[in-house]
Amino acid sequence: MPVEPRADPLVAQLRGAYEQGNLIAFVGAEVSAAAGLPTREQLARALIERLRGRADVVAEVEEFVERRAYLSALSAAAAGLGKEEFGSAVEEALRDDDVELPEVVVALAALRPRLRAVLTTNLDHLLERAFGWQALPSTPADIAERRQIIVKLHGTLLDQGTWVFSRRHVERAVLASPDLQDGLAELFHACPVLFVGCSFVEDDLEQIFQQMRALAGEQPPARYALLPRESLTPFRTRVLQEAGLLLLPYAGQGGMRAEVPAILRSLLPPISVSTWPPQPTARYVHRLREEHEALSRFEEGAPVVLMGPDRFGKTTLLQHLVARIRAGEKGPARVVEINLGHLGTHALETVDAWMTSFAACLVHELGSDMTLAEGLATSPVPWLVKLTRMVERHLFPDAPEHLVLAIDDADAAWGLPIQDDVFRLLRAWCELGGRKEPWSRFRLLLSLSSSPALLKDGPAESPWNIAPSIHLSDLHGEQLRELLRLHNVACTRDELRLLEQRVGGHPELVRLVVKRWRTSGEDLERVIAEEEDGGGALAEHLFAMGERLRQDPALVEGVCAILDDTRANVDPRVADRLMRAGVAEHHEGGYRIRFPLYERYLRRRWRPWLQQG
Repeated sequence: MPVEPRADPLVAQLRGAYEQGNLIAFVGAEVSAAAGLPTREQLARALIERLRGRADVVAEVEEFVERRAYLSALSAAAAGLGKEEFGSAVEEALRDDDVELPEVVVALAALRPRLRAVLTTNLDHLLERAFGWQALPSTPADIAERRQIIVKLHGTLLDQGTWVFSRRHVERAVLASPDLQDGLAELFHACPVLFVGCSFVEDDLEQIFQQMRALAGEQPPARYALLPRESLTPFRTRVLQEAGLLLLPYAGQGGMRAEVPAILRSLLPPISVSTWPPQPTARYVHRLREEHEALSRFEEGAPVVLMGPDRFGKTTLLQHLVARIRAGEKGPARVVEINLGHLGTHALETVDAWMTSFAACLVHELGSDMTLAEGLATSPVPWLVKLTRMVERHLFPDAPEHLVLAIDDADAAWGLPIQDDVFRLLRAWCELGGRKEPWSRFRLLLSLSSSPALLKDGPAESPWNIAPSIHLSDLHGEQLRELLRLHNVACTRDELRLLEQRVGGHPELVRLVVKRWRTSGEDLERVIAEEEDGGGALAEHLFAMGERLRQDPALVEGVCAILDDTRANVDPRVADRLMRAGVAEHHEGGYRIRFPLYERYLRRRWRPWLQQG
């Protein structure tokens, strides 16, 4: 049964700070502990077990633990175990691949619409998984200008070079340069902070809090702290209040699982409590760079054009963005989703048929009277004029809501008679935003696989020339691990490295390999080799890729040149088409075949055949 947040004037004050849009969440170790991950004390004690037989080191680590100097304890354990064993032990203990997000993390992520940033001392990836924001393993000098980022003050789990395990490292990480100090001073002087899952008795957190107070100046914004009630003895309460903290106590036993999430959700407007966070897209792996870039363009009013090879994750990324927009992360919005490939062949044959179907989809999705779309085809007025008039008079929501048009499979119009009219209409609607109301509230999202250069030669006629396309990058490292986790497949670090080296970062190629690997129980390397040679789904994918290339002699010539020499002089137009199709990529002043799997296939099977022919 949901926990109702108590009526508390301080909670109301915190809600006001959140609504202003500058609140920073500082997330501590107790949040990770709510997911079942070890606390620093538990981690240090687990490392002590590995040090048995080294009495001097064990005694030193235990002394640090008793003093709650957990960073020092971990630093001493690292020195005793050695870098490799210590790193493996920490990664193994803090891996959250198969850990369900705790309620407190979900509730924190619900604050995304108006939360400015998150600072954390936690190494794990729970916050990245929940928020979908860019996570930085060090503090950027321009932090005062950044929004919607996660700053990991102690580093991130899979990059051991960023880990912070001493007071000296804390100082260096937080106050590394005068520019950084200025940025932090500006941030802490302007932004209220909410501490969640922080004990304030650990050595590193006390040091960071002191630095925060010093940088914020004489009259800092409010500092709120959610703390377990039993930890607030009279003396400690007085010390924390004198330090400038506004205390929000909760019941310690189970409070992080129930009462704290309830308090966090009470900060949201009533309409957001039921709609946030959006349901995650099935088997979606976060692409933080692309998500951040897309939502930034959305705020600016520029078209969001997602570009990538076939079956590369464009649709799931578009669905993820739409879910966040529907949930109100960028303000109130009404969204129309249309897949051009689902309109049917009839709608794609003539301009009148497509425009009629398009108008009907708009009216239907927005729940308006279908008579608005009826009869448009018989009107002699140009389609651009009459559709624009219908939308602005009848379909635009009340201010300040956005009208969002999300079009998937936009390249279904490529090469058809409707091509120019379709993209000219979308371009015109984007341009109206700067000249005429209510079009300043119009937003366009597109996903497409083909090159914009192929879709339209005239640069003034397509919406993606207003802003550069967002090209989806390959999955790497933690993204591949997350993709495997979503397919219920666990792998070692060596297996993950092998998968990336042999298959690359194409999600569909990875899925094809993983499907066979999960069911066969065979060695991964053998599975990959058999899939390439044995006529399975992966071999079919490679064959289809080769057949598409063979349809154009210019592409064949470009591929052969790249296989011969990565610095070959390839026609830029051909190279652009190969890159857009996901076959090639820039490399050291030239080009190379994008995925190792593609290169091996083309060298072994396809290019020798061409030479013989």
